[in-house]
Amino acid sequence: MHSSKNSLFLMELILSILFFALTAAVCLQLFVKAHLLSQDTINLNHAVTESQNFAEVFLAGDGSLKRFPDYFIDQLTPDSCSYDDSGMLCSFTLFYDKDWNPSGLSDHTYQITIAYTQKDQPAMRDAAITVSDTEDFYRIPLQKYIPREVSYEP
Repeated sequence: MHSSKNSLFLMELILSILFFALTAAVCLQLFVKAHLLSQDTINLNHAVTESQNFAEVFLAGDGSLKRFPDYFIDQLTPDSCSYDDSGMLCSFTLFYDKDWNPSGLSDHTYQITIAYTQKDQPAMRDAAITVSDTEDFYRIPLQKYIPREVSYEP
């Protein structure tokens, strides 16, 4: 009779340990998920801030990308500028490491690109800002009205 009480106690102890192990595993998964969600939020926040910087430079200018190399001169790399056949700057890219510090093309984790999206409207300049790591995860479309010059002769 004494051994059956011991075996019942051991079975109860094993079930308690199993219950606490399962509970610990679930809690650990929740903490990992919370950390990943927090990291995604931090990255999205950095992406929004850097994209707003790009948008302000574009909208404050004349609708061209020619001011970008001057404005971001401290983050400029040889791979930042892309030109079309006529020699006009058609896209501008900055590269960032995993902590959102400026980096080069070879060791970047994130990149922010502004590029023209349409060229067939004479009074509007369309561009898009795209933030990506392995895939695009944030995008802002932009439009800048380019007023026509009108001469008035009395």
